[in-house]
Amino acid sequence: MDILSIGFTHENASEFFETLKANGLERLLEVRLSNTSQLAGFTKQAGLQYFLKESCGAAYEHEPLLAPSEELFRAYCKEGGRWEAIARGYLKLLKARKKSNPCSPSQASRRRRFSYAAKPQPNTATAASRLSSEALA
Repeated sequence: MDILSIGFTHENASEFFETLKANGLERLLEVRLSNTSQLAGFTKQAGLQYFLKESCGAAYEHEPLLAPSEELFRAYCKEGGRWEAIARGYLKLLKARKKSNPCSPSQASRRRRFSYAAKPQPNTATAASRLSSEALA
């Protein structure tokens, strides 16, 4: 499995979805803090879910447990988008969330996704994915 990080602010909708389709996207795991903001444009949750299915047959999941906190996101923006500026805080946050979210039968699937997403994967392209395995150790 390849894990890739994508952005949408420098592309129009057709370029965005054609890029996903060309790369064989099967599932998009949404980890943004705010996926319903008007600033999200064509990537608002409902629209994104629909266009993923229609344009490339891809599934959509939203997993807020993997999103940074609002404070970490502000720090990230303040530091010019440098991952190094928030990496330690993000790892602490993932550890805290793991401890405070005990798994019930109805949450088992979410817990498996959370644990799986945090494990190192071959060909992982994002620093968050590589580093998050340390947070769950």
